[in-house]
Amino acid sequence: GAATVAGDYTVFAGTSIDDSGAQVITGDAAFYTHDDSSQITLDHPGNSFGGSFNTVGGIGYLVYDTSLDGIVLIGRTLEGNVIVTAAGPVTQSGALIVGGFTSITATGQNVTLANASNDFQAAVQIAGANVEIVDTNGIDLGASTVTGTYEVTAGGAVTNSGTQEITGVTTITAGSSNNITLDHATNNFAAAVEIASGKDVEITDEDAIILGASTVSGTYDITAGGAVTNSGTLEISGITTIAAGDNNITLNSAANNFAAAVKIASGNDVAITDENTIDLGDSIVSGTYAIIATAGNITDSGTLAITGTSAFTTNTNGADIKLDTTTNRFTGAVTVNTVGAGGDAEIHGGSTPLGIIASGEVGTLKLTTTGADITDSGALVVLGATTIDAGGADVTLDHGSSNLQGAVGASGR
Repeated sequence: GAATVAGDYTVFAGTSIDDSGAQVITGDAAFYTHDDSSQITLDHPGNSFGGSFNTVGGIGYLVYDTSLDGIVLIGRTLEGNVIVTAAGPVTQSGALIVGGFTSITATGQNVTLANASNDFQAAVQIAGANVEIVDTNGIDLGASTVTGTYEVTAGGAVTNSGTQEITGVTTITAGSSNNITLDHATNNFAAAVEIASGKDVEITDEDAIILGASTVSGTYDITAGGAVTNSGTLEISGITTIAAGDNNITLNSAANNFAAAVKIASGNDVAITDENTIDLGDSIVSGTYAIIATAGNITDSGTLAITGTSAFTTNTNGADIKLDTTTNRFTGAVTVNTVGAGGDAEIHGGSTPLGIIASGEVGTLKLTTTGADITDSGALVVLGATTIDAGGADVTLDHGSSNLQGAVGASGR
């Protein structure tokens, strides 16, 4: 029945415990049942637990707390579910080891379940403001609505079985050996998504996504229904694949470092900066394509199918641009810009006509197509030799401001 207690409150029962009236407890509350298979259900909408909340025995518990002071969950090992609805912050004292699912509803309040020994063995779903969750093993993130920041730390893989609706910055820490898979189709990360550590990482956002500072030891797959941008450095060891549909992709942080190929599965205007060398994998770009390698070469390991204009820039003396995949398709003009006499440029346009611009200064220039015309769409400034092979098609280099300082060899019609 109803109870109002100014101090601590302890209840013993042989089997299940439930409430038919409001439990208004100022001090700590503890509920003991001797039946390990029983359920503790304290869900009266008038309940208020001002101190810590503890259960002993039973398979799981459900609790409703209207206290604005919040609720402190005492550490337990439970085979069943933990379901908490609170009007104040939710915290813990001691590790929670939960065999069933965990549901915390504290709308507008912080949820902090940060004990290093927590082990949530089924889905964890949260509704709260700033949310922090730690799991000593892997963690499955159930449907969650977070109006503040969202911090998840795990000693194993991080997955999602429900939609993640996150308003603030999301930070995931899984260690360099564990995968992070947040691929629910209706995920919506309104602020940056930071991967503090993870192996193979896959993230889906139904809208635009901002990629925060991330360190990924494996592959990095991003799928978005809107623009893809970055607000922090991306340190990616494996292949990066971005799918953004008809939306823009802008990964232009100066310290980005993509150690393996960068693939654009789909995107409109695409701009990518790498502080070192960058390798361009299979890419389909419906707009413009701008690539900058600050301290290394630009190469391709897959077909580049670019509808708009392309611009490739190296910023280090002697760094090269070598895009020699024979199936490349550059529909718009291609601009190459290297630095110094050792900064060579080589472009293969495949079977599509190739329009070229060599701005600034290029060491040597090699242009090839398989039977498609080669023209200059702007001035060619080449310090060394220029070699052109159009495979029997026309070669037309007639721009009045071109300056070809080395030998010119052309094969075409």
